[in-house]
Amino acid sequence: MPAAAKWERCFADDVCDAMVAGFPEWPATHIETRAGYGTVATRRSAVPPPQFLTVAFGLAVEIGAALDLDVNAVQAAVVRYGPGDEFTRHRDREANRPETHDRTVSYSLLLSDPADFDGGALIVDGLDTELGRGDLVAFSATTWHEVAPVTAGERLVLIAFGLWRVSAPPVTHDGALEGAAGLEPATDGL
Repeated sequence: MPAAAKWERCFADDVCDAMVAGFPEWPATHIETRAGYGTVATRRSAVPPPQFLTVAFGLAVEIGAALDLDVNAVQAAVVRYGPGDEFTRHRDREANRPETHDRTVSYSLLLSDPADFDGGALIVDGLDTELGRGDLVAFSATTWHEVAPVTAGERLVLIAFGLWRVSAPPVTHDGALEGAAGLEPATDGL
């Protein structure tokens, strides 16, 4: 499997606009200041409403299938990065973090217009993903990645972890996800 795969325009501008507009009203999961991997990252995240979680799950299932990774559950949040915010090099599934052991695939979908912020590049396995608005990049949860510091503006992303849980019910998603069905990577291995 390549380090990452990119799908362009998974979300249209109106869907991105709805998520960006709704974000301030959604309940915060936390405002995190996390020390680790050498620097501090501060960011606010929120769980999107059910209609967006359903889409996040459908994308996770389709991405997992495209990358030959099993998915039958999802964790998702919208994350805001402002000036000075970053997320240093890490993996979303690590042996010393048991709460991550069921993560198989990670993805990040850019909701903001890249013209609205500076910096904030998503670097996967050392490569800049160069995301446009509505673009998605997916990778194994064991892949090293980071978000470079945002130097101006605001970067909002939908992040999700496709999970494999033995106790979860079978997946019945039929692939009929508007605008994302039949995903084929636009870029393999970036």
